[in-house]
Amino acid sequence: HTEEGQAMLAVFKGEHVHLREKQFSVREGYYEAHIVPLYNREGVITGGISMIHDITRRRESERLLHDKNQEIGAALEELSAAEEQLRYANSLLEEKIEERTRDLANSEEQLRLITDALPVLISYIDREKKYRFVNKAYVDLFKQPKEEIIGKDVAAVVGRKAYQNTVKYLDRVLFGEQIHFETRQHYGTYGTRHISATMIPHIVDQQIVGIFALGYDISERKHIEKTLKKMYDEARKRNKELIRINTDLDNFVYMASHDLKSPIANLEGLLTMMSAQLDMSAAGKQQMVLNMMDTSISKLKKIIADLIDITKVQKEIEQATPDVFCFQQIVEDITEDLQRLIEESGAEIIEEYTVPEIHYPASHLRSILYNLLSNALKYRSPDRKPVIYIATYKKQSKTVLLVRDNGLGMTDAQQKKLFTMFKRMHTHVEGTGIGLYTIKRIIENNGGNILVRSQVDKGTEFNVIFKPIKTKVLL
Repeated sequence: HTEEGQAMLAVFKGEHVHLREKQFSVREGYYEAHIVPLYNREGVITGGISMIHDITRRRESERLLHDKNQEIGAALEELSAAEEQLRYANSLLEEKIEERTRDLANSEEQLRLITDALPVLISYIDREKKYRFVNKAYVDLFKQPKEEIIGKDVAAVVGRKAYQNTVKYLDRVLFGEQIHFETRQHYGTYGTRHISATMIPHIVDQQIVGIFALGYDISERKHIEKTLKKMYDEARKRNKELIRINTDLDNFVYMASHDLKSPIANLEGLLTMMSAQLDMSAAGKQQMVLNMMDTSISKLKKIIADLIDITKVQKEIEQATPDVFCFQQIVEDITEDLQRLIEESGAEIIEEYTVPEIHYPASHLRSILYNLLSNALKYRSPDRKPVIYIATYKKQSKTVLLVRDNGLGMTDAQQKKLFTMFKRMHTHVEGTGIGLYTIKRIIENNGGNILVRSQVDKGTEFNVIFKPIKTKVLL
């Protein structure tokens, strides 16, 4: 019933039998057998011829080939999977590249829009001194299309003369130096321009590959500066002339005031003689006229004295030496001088000094405080007790003196004329109207300012803003 037995029976029946890849027990291995029946003359099968081939090596080779084929198949599957992953990765990379390209295009467009919007000459020049980038300002200046400028030598764009003035700066930058310079360039048919330029080397892998250049057309600024300088020189000239005229006027006022003293003294003497010679019985109307004349002469003497004081103020301003003074101490000295007025009016003075001291000429500070305090007492309201508030505080780097009262106050129209010479707001109090004019001149000549706010029957507030005076350091 074995396969070999069946093969033998088949041979004796006259069949040819071929057994392939059989493993025999003769020795370990694979063999191929071919059995052919033998016939006698009568045609009877008398036996068989068997041919056996050892196919072990072939079988092993086929097995090895089969294994290799399987390995190659597995490798091909892995390669196919890897190719699929690579195709997917390439697809993603292509999408990223397209997205990045769009972003770069958008960024380049945004950069172009920004650089074109700036009123600055922006350019990039390579080592061969050829333009690789220019913005709209460059195009507008040289009136050439951008496409014609890109790739051209600097000399071909700006002109030979301007290039000769610029090439030394280009060479310095190509040696690694960052520079800034101003120059007046003549660009041929494009005219002459004042340019302020900054050049920065472009360094890649420690190699200078080009130049970033920023230029500002400052021609208009230079024209304005020239105009302003001319105006300044003219103003200085006029100021010197005004100072001379002012000095002449001060000298004239001073001399005229002194010259008027003698005639006024003579008038006083004559008036005294007339008064002495008048008969006592005729002292009615004539005495009243003499009294009026005496009053007028006294006022005239006071005006002349004030005019002399005004001329002295300017000289004192020019010669005054500032020092450190305490506000409270000066106010105490002034209140002693005004003690009679303070007692008569029952005035209350409130002091609050956030800034206790100031560096200022003593006589000027005393004049300012004396005028403001005496006016607050003189122009008090008869309907209430006078209250005067004095304070100091800082406004930025400046010291401010505040003097506020609850007196008669002023209208807006009166405030506009307050600091005018010989202008008086209230006639019921004696005065010449020279005090506020004088202190305003003192304050302004020292670089400060005085402001006033007032309401009728509410009171008045003065703010004196002192300019900081730097102390000289002696070495």
